[in-house]
Amino acid sequence: MTRQHKMLAAVALLFLCASVFGVIVRRAVTHRIFVSAAAPVTTDFVFTIETTTASETFDLPLPAGNYNFQIEWGDGDIDQITSNADSDDPHTYATAGTYTIRISGLCEEWQFNNGGDAAKVRTVENMGVVGWTALREAWYGCSGMTSFTAGNTDT
Repeated sequence: MTRQHKMLAAVALLFLCASVFGVIVRRAVTHRIFVSAAAPVTTDFVFTIETTTASETFDLPLPAGNYNFQIEWGDGDIDQITSNADSDDPHTYATAGTYTIRISGLCEEWQFNNGGDAAKVRTVENMGVVGWTALREAWYGCSGMTSFTAGNTDT
């Protein structure tokens, strides 16, 4: 068997294994194949932020609207938000770092509109099924965003 035939056989076996184990082949480059596991399906709205100092806050960009959601702030704290003026928002982070925030429940609107804490957002990993009704200028001003994945969403 030639080297090329061995390479083709290895690639075929890799694709077979990928389909059996439910992974997605992200890209293939000559003689290299990168494989990653499929992301789990979630209905949560998931995004990351980065704080740069201790005792820094993150304020949710909630315009007037209907809200009733649980938020996991990424530092172990969990709160229930029921209005855009809820006392649990903004949240204070004890230490600087990158935090994954998860929202589940009803969150109809989101609007940074080039203000607030927009520059702290780094990624959106899943828009979620949270009852979206308006996303006008939702991510406007998120100059530090490096990745956006709509994912599983009701928008």
